[in-house]
Amino acid sequence: MLWTNGLQVVVLAAGRGSRMTELIGSSVPKCLIPFAGNPLLFYPLKCLATNGFSGKEVLIIIQERDDIRRTVLKLGEKLGLLIDTFEIPEESEDFGTAESLRLAMMAKKITRDALILSCDIVGDLPIQKLLDLHGLRDSSFTSLYMTSIPPSPTQLPGPKSKHVVERDIVGVIEETGELVLMASEADLDEELIIPTNTLKKFPNFKLLTWLTDCHVYVVKKKVLDKLCDKLHDGSDKHLSLKGEFLPWVVQQQGAADGGSTSQPPVEKFTYPSSSHYHNQKVVEKPEPITCYTLIQEEKTCVRINSIHNYMLVVQSLDWLKGCFPNSTARAKETKIARGGKLTGVILGDHCTVGEKCKLTNVISLDHVKIEDNVELVNVIVSSNAQIGKGAVLSQCLVGPKYQVQAGGKHTNEHLTVIEETFFEP
Repeated sequence: MLWTNGLQVVVLAAGRGSRMTELIGSSVPKCLIPFAGNPLLFYPLKCLATNGFSGKEVLIIIQERDDIRRTVLKLGEKLGLLIDTFEIPEESEDFGTAESLRLAMMAKKITRDALILSCDIVGDLPIQKLLDLHGLRDSSFTSLYMTSIPPSPTQLPGPKSKHVVERDIVGVIEETGELVLMASEADLDEELIIPTNTLKKFPNFKLLTWLTDCHVYVVKKKVLDKLCDKLHDGSDKHLSLKGEFLPWVVQQQGAADGGSTSQPPVEKFTYPSSSHYHNQKVVEKPEPITCYTLIQEEKTCVRINSIHNYMLVVQSLDWLKGCFPNSTARAKETKIARGGKLTGVILGDHCTVGEKCKLTNVISLDHVKIEDNVELVNVIVSSNAQIGKGAVLSQCLVGPKYQVQAGGKHTNEHLTVIEETFFEP
């Protein structure tokens, strides 16, 4: 799993998609959500293959499921990547990303500095530039920020609600690329508190709020070791890598001189850069933590971590083809009967549409059956769902395996079955 400069590549793909439950339930793992002819996991792996990692080993942290194993191995073969996996038991609780990394480290799957990517990032990622910056600055932690594609004006199907655009907050010294502060607006109460030590160490920096944290990081092994130290007793299995641990690491730049910060308790966070012997004892010279970021405002990306973002990127296929020219919205083995009218419709694989259907702004996943004389307007239909004859739906999300009764009429609803019915007795 080693790259030429000693980096390991780690892809985080064990998430359950907790913010997409109405769309995928438990029947479709988040990393396998079908999107433009490929599972979601294909896109970060494709970026690795086009950035010089062909023929190199990639560790993918996944749920313990046969369908994920099969897909991961097929993608590795297709893209020329040597795939290794670390599996999180499917029946276990939904661990945080930090705990998944810790478990992989405890199993000796991660033993070097790491390039870490999330499985839900879609975009033309400048990975080589990120690695160049990390090496040039000898950074402890380096992150990537890009511009998100514009939000969609289309209302999200389901009960009426106002979509809140999530914003990442990044403090940076533009001249050097030093990363001073990272936060997410969703994690704040009503105000952003900047630690005093940060202001003392970095009195002049810019706060940017229009960029997207791509969840692509280069992290030194000593920083990952600190993650293990924080989680060694298993007391916080839900710790988020991006939302909690990495902002804490960035904060240590202002505390490495011996000060303290307002949150969480700060330890002396340094690691040895050189040693010499004196009377048979090792004397260590502490190396301070340094954090940098690569900001690529001219490039766009999107994280498919919510139903809104999934709908947004499916409706932006022209943008996607600019990043991945071979992506296609053409469904495989999907049949559309005569006499219908389809406008702004994107169908998944193995779907059927009956006669005289009128579909407007409809997105469906795979294995969906739409019977005759159905009318759908601004509807998302999940895998293995069925829409009965003559049904009329507007602004609805139809969940996995849900069956809409013939002649049913629904507006602004989430139509989902009880989760337990997904499993065979």
